[in-house]
Amino acid sequence: MEHRRLSKPGSLCGWIARAALALSLCLHLAADPTGGPDFSTEVRPILSQHCFKCHGPDDQSRKSNLRLDVRDAALQPAKSGAVALVPGKPHSSELVTRIHSRDPDEVMPPPSTRQPLTDKEKKTLEAWIAAGAEYVPHWAFQRPKFVTPPQVDNAPWARNQLLASPRYGERWGRRWMDLARYADTNGYEKDRTRSIWPWRDWVIRSLNADMPFDQFTLEQLAGDLLPNATPDQRIATGFHRNTMLNEEGGIDPLEFRFHAMTDRVATTGTTWLGLTVGCAQCHTHKYDPIPHREYYQLMAFLNNADEPDMDLVEPSEEARYQARLAEAEALTATLAERFPIEETVWFTPALTEARSLKG
Repeated sequence: MEHRRLSKPGSLCGWIARAALALSLCLHLAADPTGGPDFSTEVRPILSQHCFKCHGPDDQSRKSNLRLDVRDAALQPAKSGAVALVPGKPHSSELVTRIHSRDPDEVMPPPSTRQPLTDKEKKTLEAWIAAGAEYVPHWAFQRPKFVTPPQVDNAPWARNQLLASPRYGERWGRRWMDLARYADTNGYEKDRTRSIWPWRDWVIRSLNADMPFDQFTLEQLAGDLLPNATPDQRIATGFHRNTMLNEEGGIDPLEFRFHAMTDRVATTGTTWLGLTVGCAQCHTHKYDPIPHREYYQLMAFLNNADEPDMDLVEPSEEARYQARLAEAEALTATLAERFPIEETVWFTPALTEARSLKG
């Protein structure tokens, strides 16, 4: 693969390369664009430790009708009428007034929490509000941004002929197969072998072909639903056929169908949403962005899918199979010559004597 393909929009190989580059730039990219403190690494930890218990997502324990974990809510007047955050104006913000107060009945956090803010933490909050009090959502909810590879002084040094190797797909395909929980056996008690290696080979071929990531995603989640789906697109849906299969006698098939579905929901969340959605399987959690209802909406979508077997013919093996059939037919036609049958004379033996042992 040529160097220019590293930055091709939508390219799967380019996506992986850009992701690796983004990791090296993550701290810089995560910084607040206004130049203030980084919300994710500097501000949110302070708010989470000192403020969210009384002014967070739990509406049962929220005080003064003030919520600080959501920007729009934090900009609204609290029960007292004061506004906690006035972007760009820290000295007009009630939050700043409270954290600097010497009145034990006014200072925040309250002395009863025994978790006073340090001078450094107070300055961080002031600088954040002065810079605009911007909130940064969880990275999984942010739209991916294209990262331009940096220019290098010595262009010949930046060699990437590895991307042209067929081993490239094997190297990165292993990472993807870990996400898909790929295995050559069914798991559980008998752990019989399963023939899902065509999906493994599809992943490797797709990586080596530099398939666009959106297409890579679509074909694995719903390739069989595409118009005039090709065998390869149907094979791609093997992603969610990697769940374990229990063949033990006496099991309830519906019970393990349920376990397979929860596994697929969790895998979809981890792989494509960047979230662990397991908490929502049992209840809506105040700190979890996925509510209980949405969890089972996604599960219902996956649970409505059929799971037919797909017989695949390997061209080279099919040719060998047909050749062996022809050879067998030819040999069968000559069996009489190879094993001549002698003439058989059938007769019924004559009864000469019959005697009872007991008389």
